[in-house]
Amino acid sequence: MSCQQQSTARSGAQQLQEHFPGFLDALKASLPEAECIRLLCNFYKSKHARFPRPSVIFDGLEASLDDRLIRERRDKDVMLCRALATRPKADQREFLELYLIDPVDAWRWSMLPAWQRPIRKGDADDVLIWKFFTMQRLNMEQAASDAPPWPLASQGAQLQQLFGTLNRLSPAGVKRLCLVMSIYGVLLQSHRDVGDVVHAPFVVMRT
Repeated sequence: MSCQQQSTARSGAQQLQEHFPGFLDALKASLPEAECIRLLCNFYKSKHARFPRPSVIFDGLEASLDDRLIRERRDKDVMLCRALATRPKADQREFLELYLIDPVDAWRWSMLPAWQRPIRKGDADDVLIWKFFTMQRLNMEQAASDAPPWPLASQGAQLQQLFGTLNRLSPAGVKRLCLVMSIYGVLLQSHRDVGDVVHAPFVVMRT
């Protein structure tokens, strides 16, 4: 490698670091040295120089998200790309879409069990859905325990509460309730961790 090429690569590296903090380290970690030098020289000569697609640079990042990241000019956003790469593959696209709107909400979404995600914001429907879920969960726990039989009169009283709650939901809220309960059922059936079933997921966001 010539001295001129080395000098150009160093200048390109400096400018790349200024424009896209952290991307240089990601580049060096994923590509051979000769390829990095070529890319840095090209970047120094033209800021429109092409770099490898983000899924090549960030191991674990779904290739199907490359075009979206490039279109949004976030393909060199190291924090975002690394965050995506550490998410389960099935979650990456929705995490990205949420992140582009509100990064805080995206992180909150990613930390919750799948069944709690639709009701994380705590609107009026979410509050009712959590009330319905809590009553149904307690019913299920009662049925699965060795507790004495539950009198029909008491069940009838709760039935009014259950369907009273259901009746107050908007059409969109009913669909959200069905989604929450279905995902929760899948997790129970497969003996997977369902997370915190006592505290509503939107309580933290309201404090």
